[in-house]
Amino acid sequence: MNETSANSARCRAPAPSREAVRARASVCLVFMITGSAVGGWSARVPEVRHAVGMGEAAWGLANTASTGG
Repeated sequence: MNETSANSARCRAPAPSREAVRARASVCLVFMITGSAVGGWSARVPEVRHAVGMGEAAWGLANTASTGG
C-alpha cells in the first residue's frame, strides 16, 4: 500500500448517523419555512404600513421596538 492510499484511508470520515441526517434535514426545513415567511411579510410591508396609517419614521420605530422586545 502506498502512502497516498494509506492517508486517504485514515482521513475518511465515517458515514453520518440517521440522527445527524434528520437533524440536518430539519434545520433546512426550518430555514426554508422562516425564509418564506419573511419573504411574504416583506412583500406586504408597504400595503400594511399604508393600511395602518403610519409614516416611515413611526413604522421604523415600531419595527425596531418589536425587534428589541
